[in-house]
Amino acid sequence: MLIPPIPNRVSIEQRPEDASGQTMGDWEMDTIVGKDGKGAIVTLVEKKSSFMLMEKLDTGKQAVPLAHTVVNLLKELPVPIRTITTDNGSEFAAHEIIARELGTVVYFAHPYCSWEKGV
Repeated sequence: MLIPPIPNRVSIEQRPEDASGQTMGDWEMDTIVGKDGKGAIVTLVEKKSSFMLMEKLDTGKQAVPLAHTVVNLLKELPVPIRTITTDNGSEFAAHEIIARELGTVVYFAHPYCSWEKGV
């Protein structure tokens, strides 16, 4: 199965080496999809503390609403968002909204290698 390209994605190879969970502010992002593909939840895990945020996505895995949900979850936190790492799901195609609004970079694992995220 061919993964559709995500515009302007930044490879995990460009992620700073110190984004391995030793410093607060490095996050991993993923989604959980309900039975039969109905409903979705976005999950965000801060790597050093294992602090997790989750939010139900009323619109499913649509990229732009997901991006706005992520921004709303993270924007008021007291620790700067240094990095966000995710897989290549099409639901993350609006990563530039997240990066711009939070002043960070969203890094993408290699295709079919979601374990590279770390958590």
